[in-house]
Amino acid sequence: MARVFRRLGALVVVSLLITAMLSGTAAEAQGQPVAWLALRSYQRLEQRLRDISTMAQTPGLADMMLGMVQLQLAGLGGVDRQRPLGVVIPTVSLSGQPPVVVLIPYTDRDTILQTLRSFFPQTLIEDGVRLSLQGGPVPAFGRLDTQANMLVLGSTPEALQGATLALPADLFGAKEDGPDLVFRVDLQAAKSQLGASWMAMLTNMEEVWQKALQKAAEDKVMSAAEKTALTTYLTMTQKALRQGLDDVMVGESRLTLAPSGWVFDLETTMRPDSPSAALFNSQTGQAARLLPLFPPSPNALLRMGYSVRMTESLRQDITALLPSIQQMFDAKVAALPALTPEQRTAGTKVVASYIGILEQWYAQKALEAAMEVQTLGTGFEMTGVLPFADSPQVMGTVLEALEHLPLFTDKVVAKVTRDAEKHQGTTLHHVDLSKAATLEVPPRMFLATLKNVLTLHLGSTVTPLHGVLNRIAAHPSQAQTSGDAMAHMELFIAPLLKLGMSTGQAGKAPDPFLQALLTRLQQGPSEPLTIDVLRSQDGTTVRSVAPGSLVQSFAEVIGQQVSQQLRGGNAKKDGGSKPPPKK
Repeated sequence: MARVFRRLGALVVVSLLITAMLSGTAAEAQGQPVAWLALRSYQRLEQRLRDISTMAQTPGLADMMLGMVQLQLAGLGGVDRQRPLGVVIPTVSLSGQPPVVVLIPYTDRDTILQTLRSFFPQTLIEDGVRLSLQGGPVPAFGRLDTQANMLVLGSTPEALQGATLALPADLFGAKEDGPDLVFRVDLQAAKSQLGASWMAMLTNMEEVWQKALQKAAEDKVMSAAEKTALTTYLTMTQKALRQGLDDVMVGESRLTLAPSGWVFDLETTMRPDSPSAALFNSQTGQAARLLPLFPPSPNALLRMGYSVRMTESLRQDITALLPSIQQMFDAKVAALPALTPEQRTAGTKVVASYIGILEQWYAQKALEAAMEVQTLGTGFEMTGVLPFADSPQVMGTVLEALEHLPLFTDKVVAKVTRDAEKHQGTTLHHVDLSKAATLEVPPRMFLATLKNVLTLHLGSTVTPLHGVLNRIAAHPSQAQTSGDAMAHMELFIAPLLKLGMSTGQAGKAPDPFLQALLTRLQQGPSEPLTIDVLRSQDGTTVRSVAPGSLVQSFAEVIGQQVSQQLRGGNAKKDGGSKPPPKK
């Protein structure tokens, strides 16, 4: 562990400045670069390492890692520690690795050249700016940008010519607390450079899918009806994929390691007038309004909700898929030899009702859903809420389908008890699952509808569903909240670790690091790791946030592990000394 952290700081900077030059074949750099990777500054790296060291309660940890960084980079002499350090990929090709250019800002020309000679001892300067790099570990080419005070190193001589070798001005944004590390890809430039190869790549991918589908049909892994349904689905998927890849302009990932929380963003920007941008612009972002319906619970493992507004084109594509799905299920019912005519009729009726529910669902203006998963010993329980325009009718169809489950499988037999109890003025239904079900599945399902919200709980008791119904009754269905989130997920690390250790460590000694992390997390507030899908004007961002309490706990446990290993190493050194002479 100590060895990993001693190399952590060095790895970040070295990979940006030196290792990237290992890749690259001769290719002509032209036009706009296709990608940029940049560290905000060495000063920011130093600040973050000291933040982590403080949280880990190991003050010497930052000095140790920073010392390793400077040792690996020959002391960083002449490097401007307040400006971004970056890597630029000028061009891309499907036939080989792209060339790479490394940008190193400097404060003093002579000092940075001295640092460079520690890697390339035979460095020569030609015409005052062009560098001849000899005697180094890898082939490299360089020049000095005296106007920008920038050392430019390339993996090929062509990489240094013809392209705008600079970091975009908006790469880190205007805020001081912006991201620490950014990777941006200009997909429009990449597609332009690849030309016909880009479309050929998409075509080849689609052909692979079609061949796999044809092979499965020939091997009789799927029926003709299943092949029809999957073909329709693949056609819709391929159409959406082609449209999305054609519309996307820029892809960008950003990492921020602030003490208040670690944030990772993955963002795509679409052409403003494209169908993909229109889809994102239509979203209202009400995913979080359903999550407060779940009462607080120390056993909550996962909560997630989403809200998607249907566009007419999306509705048409999905509706076109439903007939082939119905044919597939009808074929499954017809293929079961032991069914009586009455059972076949009932099975066909259930399938038609199920397709009718899907048609009603996708006819809605907005699709919303939320669920929560809780740990229960070595198992789990799940609660879900699903707003539906006509939830009582849907409930009747669901119960009828559950009563006919034996038509489709002999492993799960459901016993439906309608109108089992009353709560908040509504009727609850119980569904008992037979012992033939897998052991991981809870033994009972509870269902109810209230205020056009379909609710269910898969577990051993009805209490969690009562809590949800109480909250639905207390919150008017007309209450609307708006925001940017199309989807929201909360992942609670402590219950996840506890469940994983109880199931995956059977017969084994518990992992000391995971055990220490679990103990530390249980001492502090139960703040989840969150993942959001955020809409923007012309695209979307997937944002993952590790809260400060989680970062603090992780850092403290790491600090304890490093301190123990360092003390252990010192003890070994002391133990290896000669014993005192005998009297």
